[in-house]
Amino acid sequence: MGKDQNHNCRKKDCDEKEKDKNGLLTEFDFDEFNQNPVPSGLIPLSRQPIPESGGLIPLANTDICIDDKCDRVLLNAAINWTPTGTFTETLDLTSVDSLSFLPTFRAGFTIWRGNPFNPNGQAIPICSFIDSSPSNTTITTVDVDPTTEGFQLGLSFRNVFSPVTTDFKCVDEHPECGKVEYFLTMVQLDFFTSSVSITGASAVTFTAMEIKKHDDDCCDC
Repeated sequence: MGKDQNHNCRKKDCDEKEKDKNGLLTEFDFDEFNQNPVPSGLIPLSRQPIPESGGLIPLANTDICIDDKCDRVLLNAAINWTPTGTFTETLDLTSVDSLSFLPTFRAGFTIWRGNPFNPNGQAIPICSFIDSSPSNTTITTVDVDPTTEGFQLGLSFRNVFSPVTTDFKCVDEHPECGKVEYFLTMVQLDFFTSSVSITGASAVTFTAMEIKKHDDDCCDC
């Protein structure tokens, strides 16, 4: 995980040099992690469990200093995730049975301004995105009633869900002045069976970039 700790958040003078910065990137911050290279089974401090809020799963957070109320913040998130578990259902071909086929497994992702896990906070969702993991289904023939004589033909459908890389970006057009925190969360949207779920991500990169607004001399914070 890496963080830019240079957060000397103060108002800048509105001079000719400041006007020349319109449209430029003026500050950058990020949060990222990858489960695989963490040594000795240790979990970084920022990855420690946070009490769930409405099923939300914390992924990453970052903060950035806003010194101009007309600036905008470009936010980008990339998440590697995979549903855990498998789902198996058997169809009895000797009778008319229904089959619950799981084509995809959906997850929702949200970028918040403010901490959604703070019960006293006022977190504002900046943008949300829904992505899905497609299932790989293996079909085999089975004896649906091995206790009886003869082979009672049936089909066994075993669903395993695929890894997904979700990448999306959005803009906070009206960030607050001063130090602003952004949080990235995910939530499970499908609940077909308790044997399949999502508990987090295997890797995350979350960035925030402050950009000066074009053709605007506003610098009052």
